[in-house]
Amino acid sequence: MAASAGMRKLAAALLASLITLAAASPAGAQNLPEPKRIPGVGELFVLRAGGGEIERVRAGVFQLVLRRPASAVTVFSDRPQRVVREQRLRSFVKGWTGLGFGADPPNAALSIAEAPSARDVLLFELSRPRLGAGGRTLHLRARPLAGKPDGSLRRFAGRADRAGVRRFGRASLFVDPSGQQVTASFQISGIPRSGQAIVDFTNALIDSTTGIAVNVTGGASYVMGPDVFIVAAQSGAPVDATVTLPVSVAAGATRLMGSASLPPGATASVTIGMGAPVTLMGGDFSAPLQ
Repeated sequence: MAASAGMRKLAAALLASLITLAAASPAGAQNLPEPKRIPGVGELFVLRAGGGEIERVRAGVFQLVLRRPASAVTVFSDRPQRVVREQRLRSFVKGWTGLGFGADPPNAALSIAEAPSARDVLLFELSRPRLGAGGRTLHLRARPLAGKPDGSLRRFAGRADRAGVRRFGRASLFVDPSGQQVTASFQISGIPRSGQAIVDFTNALIDSTTGIAVNVTGGASYVMGPDVFIVAAQSGAPVDATVTLPVSVAAGATRLMGSASLPPGATASVTIGMGAPVTLMGGDFSAPLQ
């Protein structure tokens, strides 16, 4: 997508992340689109219930039943902005597949109130949610996690217990979509003076806390938001740039998707992990994750 008059100034929090590679940066390079919310990415869902039970279906597979679940799910988002909101439980269950959970079941931590420390935290992979009559129960297929969780559930890793619980009282279920963490490397060549290359993701968010690397030949600057980055040339000679960054892709996605706006004469490609480069022609792009 092209930089346009409709693009607003970055909020103060995003301006703090501006990294200048030359003495000055053109004003246009400091304008980014409104950050978008990508369902599931950067979110943690919390469901509360008055009690429940865990029933064995077969070896390694259980049925988790939450009784008297709260009618609303609390959603904590840390990207693109820190917000807390509520979603109706029925809507959350209905939107399960749309969050990518059908193709990539989420991890979850069941925290049981007033239980002994050896039986108060259980870790699962969840699938097949189903509301009972009147929303009085929520049934989920549960598989105990084999390894330690990452993402928002890391704080439960050292507290996890064996799945020996059958019935339990008040509890909270923390569902972490996690998504997929991949490294995307963009090669951009021939950006003319005062030209800008813009890459905007539609199903991923940039992890700005670690692993970002930018290398350029000639004078250039860049600015980065939660789901977009801009490289702007400032020297007389055309500028080449390599931008490598970690991104979180929506759960269940098989491709990294977005759009690229390139100035005349510039060329670009993207490589995901150790995969083959995908040429960017300008406009929408889609690069396989594997």
